[in-house]
Amino acid sequence: MPMTSALRRRAGTLVRHLQGRAVTSVEAEVRGLVGEFCDDGSLRIAGILPGRAVVGVLLRRRGQDGETFRHEVAQPPSESFDVTLSRDVLEGLVEDWVRPVDAYLLVHESEGSVALRLASDGSSRVDIALHPVDDTRYVWAYLSTRGNLSLRAAAAPRESLAVRTRELEIDGSTLRLRADVESTIAGLPQVELQALLQPTGELCAVSLDVTPGPWAGYRRLHGHSVSGEIDLADVVARWGPEQPRPESLVISVEIDFDDGEGPRTRIVKLPATTRIRKLPELQLEAPGGSVHFVLPYLTFKARRLGFRIETHTREVARSIRRLSRWGWVYTAVRPFSGVWLVGELPYKAQDNGAHFFRWLRLNRPRRRAHYVIDPASPERRNVAGEGNIVDAGSRRHLRLALLASRLVSTHHAEYVLPTRSRAYARWARGNRVFLQHGVMGTKNMVANYGRRAPEFATDRFLVSSEFEREMIANDFQYRRRQVVVTGLPRFDRLLDNPVEIPHGLLVVPTWRDWLLTPQAFEESDYLTNWRAVLEHQTIKDLVAAGERVTFILHPNMRQYAEHFDAPGVTIHRQGDVDLQDLIRSHAAMVTDYTSAALDFSFQHRPVFYFQFDRSRFIGSRPSHLDLEHDLPGPIATTSSQLMALVERSADEGFVMEDRFVARADRFIEHRDTQNCERVEHAVRTAWGPTMTLGRIRDGALGRRAYSEFRSSRAYYPFMRVLFKIGRLLPRRDTVVFESWNGKAYGDSPKAIYEELVRRNPGLRTVWVSAGTFRTADPETVKIRRLTPRYFWELSRARWWVNNQNFPHYLKPAARTTYLQTWHGTPLKRMQFDAVSTAGRDEGYLDRVHKMTGYWSMLISPSPYASTKFRSAFRYDGSMLELGYPRNDLFAGPEADDLRVVVRQRLGVDDTQRLVLYAPTFRDQNRAGTGFSADLPFDLVDLVNRIADEDVLVLRMHSVVRGRIEIPEELDGRVIDASAYPDMQELLLATDVLVTDYSSSLFDFAVLRRPMVFFCYDLDEYRDELRGFYLDIPDALPGPVVRSVDELVEAVKESNVWKSAPLDEFVSTYAPWDDGGAAARVVDEVFTRRSHTSTRLQGPRGGGRSSRRPGIRH
Repeated sequence: MPMTSALRRRAGTLVRHLQGRAVTSVEAEVRGLVGEFCDDGSLRIAGILPGRAVVGVLLRRRGQDGETFRHEVAQPPSESFDVTLSRDVLEGLVEDWVRPVDAYLLVHESEGSVALRLASDGSSRVDIALHPVDDTRYVWAYLSTRGNLSLRAAAAPRESLAVRTRELEIDGSTLRLRADVESTIAGLPQVELQALLQPTGELCAVSLDVTPGPWAGYRRLHGHSVSGEIDLADVVARWGPEQPRPESLVISVEIDFDDGEGPRTRIVKLPATTRIRKLPELQLEAPGGSVHFVLPYLTFKARRLGFRIETHTREVARSIRRLSRWGWVYTAVRPFSGVWLVGELPYKAQDNGAHFFRWLRLNRPRRRAHYVIDPASPERRNVAGEGNIVDAGSRRHLRLALLASRLVSTHHAEYVLPTRSRAYARWARGNRVFLQHGVMGTKNMVANYGRRAPEFATDRFLVSSEFEREMIANDFQYRRRQVVVTGLPRFDRLLDNPVEIPHGLLVVPTWRDWLLTPQAFEESDYLTNWRAVLEHQTIKDLVAAGERVTFILHPNMRQYAEHFDAPGVTIHRQGDVDLQDLIRSHAAMVTDYTSAALDFSFQHRPVFYFQFDRSRFIGSRPSHLDLEHDLPGPIATTSSQLMALVERSADEGFVMEDRFVARADRFIEHRDTQNCERVEHAVRTAWGPTMTLGRIRDGALGRRAYSEFRSSRAYYPFMRVLFKIGRLLPRRDTVVFESWNGKAYGDSPKAIYEELVRRNPGLRTVWVSAGTFRTADPETVKIRRLTPRYFWELSRARWWVNNQNFPHYLKPAARTTYLQTWHGTPLKRMQFDAVSTAGRDEGYLDRVHKMTGYWSMLISPSPYASTKFRSAFRYDGSMLELGYPRNDLFAGPEADDLRVVVRQRLGVDDTQRLVLYAPTFRDQNRAGTGFSADLPFDLVDLVNRIADEDVLVLRMHSVVRGRIEIPEELDGRVIDASAYPDMQELLLATDVLVTDYSSSLFDFAVLRRPMVFFCYDLDEYRDELRGFYLDIPDALPGPVVRSVDELVEAVKESNVWKSAPLDEFVSTYAPWDDGGAAARVVDEVFTRRSHTSTRLQGPRGGGRSSRRPGIRH
């Protein structure tokens, strides 16, 4: 079959004629593909390509030209093939591998042979394994995400093991499970389904049937189907009355491959088609005349299946069943009952709930407010004297919960209900008010308390400042009318009659959710680091000087108190003493992440943060704060750093610095003792028809309806109609900003936005982002890309600002100004100027040309860039040659301080040299909707060869998918900063830039620091992929290297590099990057609004600036 024009169109410009053959990205889907290592280390590849004449197998290094074909095995023409690559061949192939080697089938056609990508059709099991080459590297034959066969020389791939639930049901008390186990580990495992009873630790396990699946190997994984069942009643029955009351049942799967590594445990999730509400609730008889309610739920983080266990007396259980049937009767009288239920956790009465309840009983004695607490709780005494105490889980509690018109809690409102049984709780419809148990910010709590959190719901969210209100509205996605600035009730006590002469140091670490067992705790950095603090000489000196040192353990860590014994240190467990009293009476605090530190800072006393495990504690969900800029105290990462800060402050009398006072004041709006009064007003007014509608919309039914609509085919047609309607309406004075397709808060849109906010022109601003950054203006609205709000805001806005493009099907209204900032000075040819459009679909150029036609004006940093933009984009609109606003920070007054902060965030100290590797993407390395991340060097080898003081920071392009695997041995020497939101801040912190064809080189040149250009594929990129506007290597301001050896030498020699050659380079390519670009853009676009000129030369539309371009040194 000849390679027709249609086939060539499908392959796009990846069709290349190399060594007389056409090589395409078209896949040859092989039936019965076999890829296996034999005992002698050879690799056998076999299969059938029906209806085609296979004449051989070809191996080609990815991303290289024709001279890098490494091996070819020929055979007589046949639809079946069976070839073997010997061990010697494989070891020869991997000598200098830095990129994967892809397998192709040579297929005979009438026009000659063509190489088609060798892929599995998924019809058969493919066992792929590893073959060791030496002590550190393997030949790794694997199937890509598309099922294509590739080989790689690398360290052993990271172990991958996942359990994907296919079916899960509960019949009676029997839980039945059918799931797939996918793994990179070969062999048939033994699999158990386990149910763990907490807190007793009783474990029940049953073996599951294991069957190899025919789909295995398609995603580099071996697959097995498992099935079995477990009786939950048998597990719960293991509890005895003499044991602690059972609280939960945890379901998991244990997998043992008998490979010497021991069993692996994985969680069980619900299938995508099963909802937690469909699983039945169980009521099981228990010893001692009680009943266990076994209630299914999903954990808020991992969405893991678990079961809550409530133990009730038979009388209470009967009442629950009865009220579940007749609870609707209470609906009619609830609005008139005036009953409020107030509480914290069932065993607590020390925080905002208790403070608010005491205020109500004293100042609103006629209010029918009741406090819910466990009768056995030692903290019950804190509220017992106020009256109106309700025993948690009692029959009285059952009635009051249905009557209550307000449910006021510091945690989930369900904690003030007598049971979480869905049949009962559906009738407890009082309006919910979330008091909070601390100021939000440090840790991302959207999964716990967000508007769409599956286990949380509230009608009113109380906060302490406008700063926090903006955070809750934008990050947690609450409507602004739901979020009320009241302050926390406990602040009345905190700020009332402050202690005149506080003294001593209060140490308050929070807990860690990964330290759940004694062994994990005893082996943890947590114990090591906090013991180092308590045993430090500075602490001993404070004690010797008569200062008290008090250590407070979080309730979840209280069982480990004896591990922290230290001379002169008083140890308390939270709950044993009133934390507010300790905060009021101490002069300084040491903590890590607890919100109590903010309470302490509101007294304008010093706080010191010890964050030795920040990356793990914060986790994959970024903080709501810029910790270095927002926290009201200095941050240390080692005990010695921390104690140096404490010692210096103690010598100065524990006085809080002015900058930290200002930060603390951002978190509190009202420095008075009327917080409870404002809370009472917010609770009392928490009702109305809009609240009812919001509850329906935000409830499980509303969320499910929106989710189904969002994923339906009707969604985008409907959004286009919505957008067209908005275009017809009058313009709103709104500016919509977007950067990097809504993935980051950075680049020129950020600089323009902050300049606009600084001038306070009265314009409404909207940022398109799902990030957790804090906006410069608390009134700025954050929206998510492609949501209904996104289409509506764009349709009504008077200004659009973007550094890439809005969707091609959204044409701005005639009265909307679209400012395109672009995202770099062109080095590589773009769009209509490119040598090829490899990796792009057939309609790419038509689509981008349509989008450039929407631009009202385009920012350019230089005459050079203006010329290339017009050619590449075929753009004939207004060109604002005013410089790149994103580079203003290089010349800003806070540049030096920001450089220090960025390096601190990355963990790079002043004695180290930061080497930033920031390559561009490769068009031919397509990966789904983006491009793959492949390093052209071995990380371990490179780092071992550069200087010991060098830290290699990796920054992949924004369109690159996946992450770089960094070996544990390189911890501290290699940092992946691909997720860092602002590239310009990284450049400011960088000492040496290593790049290839990225436009970041033009920005970095403004700083006049050394650059190295690692152009390992220069010929291919220039001749086949993109091409360049400049002559490489002659035009680049630094050494151009093409091998790892040359790269190492160039990085070493950059210490003696001179900046003089950059002056002429900057004057040509960045003449207006002088720190004032954003101001000039705002003047032109938002102040003068003069859009008549087709080209504005220099600042303010005049000639060349009289000031010298770039930064003054």
